[in-house]
Amino acid sequence: MVGSEFIDFVTKWNIPAYAGVEDFSDKWNFLFTPCILVLCTMVVTVKQYLLKPIVCFTSNKVTGTNYDSYMENFCWVDGTYPVPVDSKSHDDTDFWKRMESQRLLYYQWVPFILGLQTVMFYLPRLVWQMVITYRSGTDLQHLVNSAAEAAKADGEKREKVVKHIAGSLEHMLFMHREYRTGKLQSLKMRIFRAANLLVASKRLGTGLSIAYLAVKLLYLANSIGQIYLMQRFLRLGTNYTGYFGLQVLSDIAAGRDWEYTMVFPRVAFCRTNVAIFGGAQTYLSQCALPVNMLNEKIYIFLWFWFVIGSAITAASLPIWLCRIVNRRSRARFVRRFLRLMDDYDSEKRLVGEFVVEFLRHDGTFLLKMMQLNAGDIV
Repeated sequence: MVGSEFIDFVTKWNIPAYAGVEDFSDKWNFLFTPCILVLCTMVVTVKQYLLKPIVCFTSNKVTGTNYDSYMENFCWVDGTYPVPVDSKSHDDTDFWKRMESQRLLYYQWVPFILGLQTVMFYLPRLVWQMVITYRSGTDLQHLVNSAAEAAKADGEKREKVVKHIAGSLEHMLFMHREYRTGKLQSLKMRIFRAANLLVASKRLGTGLSIAYLAVKLLYLANSIGQIYLMQRFLRLGTNYTGYFGLQVLSDIAAGRDWEYTMVFPRVAFCRTNVAIFGGAQTYLSQCALPVNMLNEKIYIFLWFWFVIGSAITAASLPIWLCRIVNRRSRARFVRRFLRLMDDYDSEKRLVGEFVVEFLRHDGTFLLKMMQLNAGDIV
């Protein structure tokens, strides 16, 4: 049931064929990762709220038909303690006070945390959408989608779409220019041009490029932060700091299962005071947590997924810096497409002027995005 609903979701949004003003690392962060998190959320939610996530047993329990149900609900809400079954300290009050800091409280919140993680991975995308929709002056998402459609079309339709894209780009590049004159304005423009990407401005043709690099930094910070927050949320302690996924897999491979490490324990204990005539009696319940077997697999997978995503995003930053900042790289990129034209002039100086004076950083950036999402149709 969950699997079919997830497949319908992916098919409805046409995720595999998505085209936008983003590269592969961006799609990994705002598209692929939220889909994975949504699937994990659905699976855990079904386990917790439709099936039985906890089963408790009390050896010396109070008589009553609702006691077992009460204990299971209490232990689920109040949390359990990861104590070995053969521990000699079950009757030691001081021992339970020391164990208070290790009480398991995360499993009740796993669906909500996974949902929050989904939102956090999508937030940088919302920032970028506001930039390309409201700050660029042109619907850039529509232009890239049009380029993707043109790549699949042929004949007159393809030519018509390409002309529309070229006209929209030309209009945008001419619109975002400084037309004021004067010595002071000329001096200011020369200073800004010398500063290159240190100044974000639509008039200088750098606003879109700098905003994109800033959003990439947001993606990277979020991805790395998610790894740290995951380990804090699971309260893994110092033994699993930094390399949680690798260490858990290493423990499993070495035969050190949850009974030894007490990471995602399948069995834990719960203590509660029950009011009876003449005072209160403390009862100890042993609880099975089948949901933790599922949580373990999910979080090991997510740790590796987040690490890979962080590496991909980090690697894309210097690549885009080179594409945007390096004038020769931009000129080579544009020259490769100009060679497809019948009246192409191979004069490097003219191509350089075209890139620097007309396209500038933002124009070259958009052409590169179209190439990444639609091929060499541009």
